[in-house]
Amino acid sequence: MKWPKQLELFPLEERLISLRIPFMQIRELPKGQQFSVKGSVANVPTEIQPVVDALPRPLDENVVVAVKLKKKMSFSSCAFTDNIRPFNVLVASHWLMKHSELYKNSNVQIDEKWVHRVTQECKDTLHEFLEPQIKDKITEREHLKTEEILDEALNDSDSEETSRSNVGNIDTLLDYSDIENRTKTFTFAPGEDQEPLSIYQDVDSEYLCFPTFFGGQRRKDNADRLIQVNYSDIEKWELRSIDRRAANSVPNIFLIEKKFR
Repeated sequence: MKWPKQLELFPLEERLISLRIPFMQIRELPKGQQFSVKGSVANVPTEIQPVVDALPRPLDENVVVAVKLKKKMSFSSCAFTDNIRPFNVLVASHWLMKHSELYKNSNVQIDEKWVHRVTQECKDTLHEFLEPQIKDKITEREHLKTEEILDEALNDSDSEETSRSNVGNIDTLLDYSDIENRTKTFTFAPGEDQEPLSIYQDVDSEYLCFPTFFGGQRRKDNADRLIQVNYSDIEKWELRSIDRRAANSVPNIFLIEKKFR
């Protein structure tokens, strides 16, 4: 089965929609350029609702914003910082809420109409901005339909009048309302005030920690298999599989190593 494109996320993007975060101290060993975990793994439940509500909703999937992930908002240091694509994060959260029973039971509220609403707002802004140009076109070419005129006006963005409105590397004045989000750093602490759970008692911890690998789905239970399979055999197969997502995720490897002990 082809893996859904909606779940192709970077590490911090995955953390923002994970219902569990495996906090661990991963350090590089003095020799051999290998890594090791110091101490235990803190399997922390998260609240992703504030993240989903706070992220901007751009239509352009290439828009990025800076995000800091903290254990507590009061801490000066952050556990993870990177640029993320809010569009991809929101699309992935929508996909998980639609296809994963684990996410459906998480009581996370997703606005299913945000794409339609944002699209309509952009259309309204474009109509307001291009209204003078549209009126001139209607006068000159009355036989053209309004929609065709709007398309032609959009394609005239390199005209002299529009060029005089540009400032710096901003393409059009319509980008102005999004400048604040592009320069703003979003800080989240989705696991704040949450009690860590044992990785042995929280049976769904792996699936909730790494939604881009499991897709929010549980493994098949041994009761549903023709041949009983040990957990160690399953993990060895996943790490050796041609699908390198499990092997390339350092937190996943050390979480497995901790469960083996």
